Amino acid sequence: MRRVRRFTIERVSPTPCPYTSAHTPLHCDTFASACTHSVARILLTALFVLAAGGGFLVAGYGCMQTAPAPPMVYPDRGSPLVIPYTRTVGRKPLVQLAVAAAAPLMGYVAERVGKLFPETTTGLAAAVRCKQVVGDTFMYPTHEQQRCGLRPNDSDAGSIAVHQLAMRLAGHLHGMGNLRQIAHHQYCAIHLDSDDAEREHGCPLTYALYHERSVVLSGEMAARPMRSSDLVVFEHENGGRCVRIQTACPHHIAVVILSSDTNLHANVFPDSLQDGGQAETPPGIALLRLVPYGRKGIDDFVAAVERQPELWKRCPNFHSIDIPTVP
Repeated sequence: MRRVRRFTIERVSPTPCPYTSAHTPLHCDTFASACTHSVARILLTALFVLAAGGGFLVAGYGCMQTAPAPPMVYPDRGSPLVIPYTRTVGRKPLVQLAVAAAAPLMGYVAERVGKLFPETTTGLAAAVRCKQVVGDTFMYPTHEQQRCGLRPNDSDAGSIAVHQLAMRLAGHLHGMGNLRQIAHHQYCAIHLDSDDAEREHGCPLTYALYHERSVVLSGEMAARPMRSSDLVVFEHENGGRCVRIQTACPHHIAVVILSSDTNLHANVFPDSLQDGGQAETPPGIALLRLVPYGRKGIDDFVAAVERQPELWKRCPNFHSIDIPTVP
């Protein structure tokens, strides 16, 4: 069984406080709270402008077959491969703002993961960032975006190297009444992400809980404000034993490292469907989930190009490829 690992980063301040200088060391309590608050606000607007639905978006590089057929390369061995392209939604200004706000949180988490589980960040960098021919062309968000506002760090532990980033918002802050009616119908049924790229040492999922200062929690709510956001992870692709992980941790950022292509996983179904399943959560509490991952199709393309570098010269500029994808 591959280990499913969970840890929390230092206490998070309930009061947002933006960072000041790109070369000023950041403490998790200041940085995480400010980033979570800003992304929650941006996602609220992006929900209606982009019709992403439910406070959820996915951006980065895609590799799916589409109609009409996307540009492809034809390696000497194997089947034709789709040239990775930028997902259309990632070109939307509000999505770009949301990703830019969240990317430094990924960089901060990468540093902590690199200290505790260096094999994870090393494996991610080797697969996406440190390729001889394509380099880090298909890394999203970029290493530079993830280091924005943080001390320079070009090591493997300076960023989470992946192809795509999914962002999901649960709960709601004051002034987000419209989102509350739809954002919570986003339960994650038990599933396996079979198209995610294989990463032997997993990929870190980040959960940042934002707590508005005016909200006072007591009793069980103070310790577990969003029980239905818990993550259940099984030991292999067919199920087996499982663990239930609390992801909404007051005053903490929670990080879960797992292999989404080999471990069945799901959210916990809420105790009640009243108010979209979030009647237990008062206004002023929001949970930001960052789910970075690689794509098998992009791994296959990169592997073919690394074996046959002339294929890279035949590729059109991928930045000009803009193929709509189904959300």
